[in-house]
Amino acid sequence: MSEIRIAKLAEITGFAPTTIRYYENTGLLPAASRSSSGHRVYTDHDVDRLRFIARGKQMGFALDEIRELILTCGGDPITTELDQVMGTLRSRIVEVNERIAELSAFSAQLMGSLWAARSNQVPDTPGAEPVCQEHWARALAHPHTHTHVEGLLTLTFRSSPALTVALAELVAHESGCQQPTGVLLHCTSRTTVLQVVAAENTRRLIDDLIVSVARDSALGD
Repeated sequence: MSEIRIAKLAEITGFAPTTIRYYENTGLLPAASRSSSGHRVYTDHDVDRLRFIARGKQMGFALDEIRELILTCGGDPITTELDQVMGTLRSRIVEVNERIAELSAFSAQLMGSLWAARSNQVPDTPGAEPVCQEHWARALAHPHTHTHVEGLLTLTFRSSPALTVALAELVAHESGCQQPTGVLLHCTSRTTVLQVVAAENTRRLIDDLIVSVARDSALGD
């Protein structure tokens, strides 16, 4: 078993010496032995332990969770059972999904307030139903870019759960209108593209809302 000084251990594992000492002080890493000259001396086992900690951090584990895994496997991370890691990961996934649901609900509330305020600022568009204006204002409250070429309006949004809800309600509403709007959605994990071919009154409504969004953004700047 080789003896490794802290500078070399830092080089091997990518952890700074201060971080290695912190892990010793908090029990994630066993206390180093000392050489005759008083320098910290580490072993290959410490290299394995630090690499295990690094992998845990990359997987999103908190240090307390990594410590729990190390203790569960008797202090030897090499023998950690896959089921233990998977169980911890599942718990983290549940926590993250619950947090996403909470943030999405809050985002939807904020967007609701935004589109309500924006709807009050936009003059009524002749021929446009109030419900149409409500749905379009809610959708266009989300940050987006747009292009308008030969009657085809293309709106590009950053994807989000709140946007998905707003667009789903918009599409459902438009499908039941007397003058339905042609809508095509392209969704990826990062962007959502909405292509629209609409009747004249709906087109004017969308244009008015886009102008309102641009005006609000300019005032915000």
